[in-house]
Amino acid sequence: MKGANKTVRVGAGLGFYGDSWRPVRASIERGGVQYIASDHLSELTLAILQKDRQRDKPGDAASGYARDAVPMLLELWPLAAKHKVRFVLNAGGLNPEGARQAIAKAFRDRGWKAKIATVTGDSVLERIDELRAAGKLREGSNTAAFALVGYGDTITFPPPEFAFFGQREVAYSAYLGLLPSWLHMSQNQATDDGGTCYGDSGGPAFWTEPDGSEIVVGVTSWGDIPCVASSFNYRIDTADSLDFIQDVIDSLESAP
Repeated sequence: MKGANKTVRVGAGLGFYGDSWRPVRASIERGGVQYIASDHLSELTLAILQKDRQRDKPGDAASGYARDAVPMLLELWPLAAKHKVRFVLNAGGLNPEGARQAIAKAFRDRGWKAKIATVTGDSVLERIDELRAAGKLREGSNTAAFALVGYGDTITFPPPEFAFFGQREVAYSAYLGLLPSWLHMSQNQATDDGGTCYGDSGGPAFWTEPDGSEIVVGVTSWGDIPCVASSFNYRIDTADSLDFIQDVIDSLESAP
């Protein structure tokens, strides 16, 4: 119909590095989609990719991307080409150009032709030393550091090893974001952040005032499984938290 709005159908696929792409095949075969947007990354995936890059030799750009993109496209591309479906991937991770080159080589080896583009411009890894020297990595409230206290496992790298000493540990973690009930904290070793691990749930998160006094602002609740990317602390400045705290105080004051 003349003047009618155009409809674009987008299928989603994967949720992390190594996830199954069988649902993607189903979307291509039966979903009537024009695009597949597949998500290969998570906080844990990015931590893994960074570790891969740290093992690279100087000048080697063979890692830093989600390698499952290549076998996925080798399996699905003939079907996608038949149905005129295009892929939008974030599998490039920390090395989009490396991912493009790997996919392009795999396609050339099979005599396939396809336009493969990358989106770049958001990486500051090459400027880390410059930004750290200028103090830019710890400027503003969005990167303020909190002190996290716990009694759980201690993790060391590399390789990741866990140990339990049964003593109080303190780590300093950068603030990533403020959610209605949560403080989102970084615990990425690559950015010099510590954080919580197994067994630390219930430990306090402290904010240090300019005069050196400390205020409890959150309670450790949960985080990524291997303790290397981010964690979430339940805020105690919300109405529900403050009401609960007041109820506990009142019950203690009225106890015989």
